[in-house]
Amino acid sequence: MLKIITPKENSLSQVTYQSRIDLLLGIIKYSQALPVTLEEQKMATFVLALADHSEENLLNKGDVYGGALIYQKNASSLPPTFRGLLATPDQENIWSGAISFFINSFNKDPLEKAPSAPTLEDEFQTFYKALLEKFIEFGHQNHIDFLYLTLPSREYHNTKTKGSWSYALEITPENSSDGLFHGLLSLKKQKERTPYPLKNLFSIVIGNLPRPHFAS
Repeated sequence: MLKIITPKENSLSQVTYQSRIDLLLGIIKYSQALPVTLEEQKMATFVLALADHSEENLLNKGDVYGGALIYQKNASSLPPTFRGLLATPDQENIWSGAISFFINSFNKDPLEKAPSAPTLEDEFQTFYKALLEKFIEFGHQNHIDFLYLTLPSREYHNTKTKGSWSYALEITPENSSDGLFHGLLSLKKQKERTPYPLKNLFSIVIGNLPRPHFAS
């Protein structure tokens, strides 16, 4: 289950979800050394992962943590490859996202698991596919086609293997200077996407930068 908290709802949801928001920000800061200012937090949209407490889903009851953060980031802090593509004289800030998702099932007795309950793999796939839909919905509401993401290696591989996410431009953790994944997530529906959208639109001079990978 995903709970969306928009900037308008931030003040109304502080009491109920503040601990979840603080945990998400703490995990993201720890895993990515990602500084998010108080002003950016105030205007951010949070996608919180909450446990499904239905009878059929006993595996993860109360043990789901994290979610996603969507906020506006100053383009000057982006790697040059992305800054040249996204920043314009009239647009200093770009939409960015960060993700952290965990399931703790170690304290669960396997015998408690109902026969029809989803497996951990099912839960991870459900989260990343549902989160992608939320990102696409956000893009539609805010009239943006791409979301700039920085992710630790674990989250990057999960988005690819468990969520089947499509990136228009990638710098993998192995090739980045900070050990993080940097990429542009397409916010278009699958049927609306065209192969190599950015490669056909831009001529990128990379110089000594790590060579990005264009994904279809």
